[in-house]
Parts: sequence; structure tokens; C-alpha cells
Amino acid sequence: MLKQEEPEAKEIALAIELFTNGSLNTFAMNTNVDTSNSLICYDILDLGKQLLPIGMLVVLDSILNRITSNRVKGKSTYIFIDEIYLLFQYEYSANFLFTLWKRGVRRIMFKDKDILISLTILLVTILVASSYYVISNLMKEKKENDIFKDLGQEIITDNVSNNVENNIPDEANNTQNNSNEIDQNPSPKSKATNYSIADLKSLKIKNSDLVGWIKVDGTNINYPVMQNEQFYLHRNFYKKYSQLGTPFLQEDCSIKTSDNLIVYGHHIKSCKMFADLVKYQNYNFYKKHKYIKFYTLENGETKENTYEICYVFKTTANENGFKFYSYTKFYDEEEFNSFFENCRKRELYNIGIETKYGDKFVTLVTCEYSQKNGRMVVIARKI
Repeated sequence: MLKQEEPEAKEIALAIELFTNGSLNTFAMNTNVDTSNSLICYDILDLGKQLLPIGMLVVLDSILNRITSNRVKGKSTYIFIDEIYLLFQYEYSANFLFTLWKRGVRRIMFKDKDILISLTILLVTILVASSYYVISNLMKEKKENDIFKDLGQEIITDNVSNNVENNIPDEANNTQNNSNEIDQNPSPKSKATNYSIADLKSLKIKNSDLVGWIKVDGTNINYPVMQNEQFYLHRNFYKKYSQLGTPFLQEDCSIKTSDNLIVYGHHIKSCKMFADLVKYQNYNFYKKHKYIKFYTLENGETKENTYEICYVFKTTANENGFKFYSYTKFYDEEEFNSFFENCRKRELYNIGIETKYGDKFVTLVTCEYSQKNGRMVVIARKI
């Protein structure tokens, strides 16, 4: 696939490289188990988090092949799955169980009617449970997305009233809310016809952990940015549990004094949160979406900061990876040059933006799955 000209083919090849030639290539090898044995036990308990999904698919595919082979020979196949609920955690493994039933099990004629009835009930239960799991996750994700949309609508102000609305004294920005949850029913705010920059003061009052709002045109990245260590890794703006989490600023960063503001967000497969950062692997996408808007509160007023992307690279979050997260403040020019020399060594393509000591930067980070503990990093210079 790497030899094909289509960029999609190269992206797929890079995505699966870890499982074919990389450190997770366990299932790319020939098995040393005699799969023609009458009794085979598959154990996936000790598979790591990254290998577990593909391990499930390999096992299920092997079972399906055995069912098909036995059916041709006129043999029955008996399947026992312990802790089957584990297969409900992944949409593809749940769907694969349905495929097993559709393509294989339902076509086997059982002499014992009770077995057929029991198996039918079991598989219907599996189908219902897996459907519930998928639908439940989709509904939760939609609910979390709606929260972000409502927050986005609340901070939009019109050009006419922007100077007179929300004239809140600085003391209000220091209001602390230490409760575990915050009221999720903000009063509605009328839409304006002429939009200007976001006004963050009202959100700051609702949650003092707010430090800004990040927006990247041409992507789904349009979210509040929080700061409270890793509290918002799996919490929404209102401090309730959320599988999406909320983008957050690295704890040792300071909006006022840091040279490099590092913001983290989850890579959600439905292209939510910071998943769209991986689109910057494509140079043509970068050319159309070069700028990042980061709105911050300074002295009680919302400030619009524009950054131009200057480096895009991948690394890993382990001892062999580039520790870009250690650079939030450049104490001298030598440290500054060392940091960007490491960026240049890893950049996916040469953008050619000149950086100099004294510039300010924002760095967006999300997970990247072409390598173990991979990270996708996009750095932009303030203009």
C-alpha cells in the first residue's frame, strides 16, 4: 500500500504498520498452535490495551473460519465464551458476534431443539446488549457535544453590545466554585446578528478553571480550555464525568508568562475533540487551515490571539520520544534553538515559518495511533 500513489493508501499503511512490522506485530506472525485440534481455548486476558481490540478480531475470525470449515464437513461447532460482556466494549467486536450468528451459527441444524432455543436467546441477548452499548455511547457523546455547542453560543456577543454587556468587575473572575458539580442550566442568551470575538467572562464565573477557548477553522476544534492538572481528562465543563473530557492546559503553563502554551485533547474516533489534528499530516490540509485562534482572559477582558502553524510532527510519550512538554518557558536562546532543532528533525513537512527567540507559541497535542503511545503535535507561532 505504501507504493500506491493515493494518499489514503499511505495513511492506511501507516496506521496498520505498528501491527504488521512494529512492536505490536504479534498477530502478523504464523501461529505455533495446531488450529485443527478438536478443542481450542483462546485467552485474551493478558493482552495490552492496544493489542486487545485486534486480538479480539483475530480470535473471532478464527472461530468463524472453524465454523465454516466444520459446516462443510458436516460437523457441529460448540462455542463457549466466558465474560462475553468484554466484547461489548468495542463496536466492531459486538458487530462481529452478530456476523457469526448471521453467517454461521444460524445455519447449523441442531437436533436438540432446546439447544437451538437457548442459543437463539443468548444471541438475541448479545445483539440487544451490544446495540444498547453502542446507542448509549452515541447518546452520551451527543449530550457532551451539545454542552460544548451551548457554551459556544453563550459566549458569542454582537459588535454593538460587546462593549456594554457583561461589564463585570475583576472580582467576579476570582469567584471560586469548589463543588464537584456546577449548574448545567445557564440562562439563555439571545443570538446576535453581527458576531464578534468570544466573551469568556460569563463562563469564567461559572467555572473558575476556565483559562481560554481554542478554535481551529476547518476542524471540529472549538472548545473551552481548562486548567486543573488532569482533572478534565474525563470531565466536562460542569465537572461531571465525560468520556470526551475537556481540552486542558498543561499544569505548569501560565497564560501570562509561558512562552509555549501546551493544550491537550482526546482523539475521539468520531472526529470530536482534538481528533482533527491528525488531518495536519496532509500538507494540502495545512495550506487551507494555517491558523489557530486562542481566546484568553487578561485583566478581566477577553483577548483574541491568532497563531500561525509552524511545525507538525509525531512523537511518542515514552523515554525515547521528544519531551516537547518540558518546554513551556525558554530561559535562553540556546534552549530555544535546541527545542526547534528537535522539531525540525521530526516535522512531517517543511512549512518554512521563521521563528525567533522571544516569540510566543501554542502547542496542541492529541493521541496518534500509528505507533505505541504516539502523539500528534501541532505548534503555532503567535502573530
